[in-house]
Amino acid sequence: MPITRKKRLERRQAMLNAARKLMSTAPYDEITMRNIATAAGVTPPTLYNTFTTREGLILEAILSEIEERIKAALNADERGLDRILRFLSLIADLLASRKTYPEAMMDMPTGDIPEGIRQIGIRAYEGTLRVFATGIEEMRADGELADWVEPIPLAERMGTLHRGMRNDQVTGLVTRQQVDDATTYALAVMLAGVTRGGARERCQAIATETQRKLGATTLA
Repeated sequence: MPITRKKRLERRQAMLNAARKLMSTAPYDEITMRNIATAAGVTPPTLYNTFTTREGLILEAILSEIEERIKAALNADERGLDRILRFLSLIADLLASRKTYPEAMMDMPTGDIPEGIRQIGIRAYEGTLRVFATGIEEMRADGELADWVEPIPLAERMGTLHRGMRNDQVTGLVTRQQVDDATTYALAVMLAGVTRGGARERCQAIATETQRKLGATTLA
């Protein structure tokens, strides 16, 4: 009897969850399709029929989880700067818990990513921009943003910076803790130049604290 669409989606999610769990506990080279199938309670052929390749499965597991963190940041009760900081914290916690994510991303193909997965990546980046833009718009509504600043261009520059810093982690140029502090520092410095009042003071305080942490590290 053919399984229902709901059942297929549930089974697909179980496979993604199994891959995520393994990326929290196992060395990357031990995260095989057979091990993922066993953890998900399905057969290897079922896993291959659903995802085709190990790389495609792992990439979707990573990107879809990032997308979940974006939704959490957008739905959070915080607003303005606090929403942006919540997002940074959610992403930092995710990358800390999934210890093999950077290694997995390094192993991903660059030219033949399936279109469905590519779209998840695009949504993840667009979602990041939406979080930043929402926080900036809220700061403007609360009188914490300089009058001349346009939220969308600022959000795009923040998104580019955030993605670049995470790429440095993926390529091994910086450690996870270094990239968390460096990302927060750079965004705080950027926002300190365009905010005012309490928001500006908070950005300066955050930048000062992360600057102190980074002073004891080497980023290159």
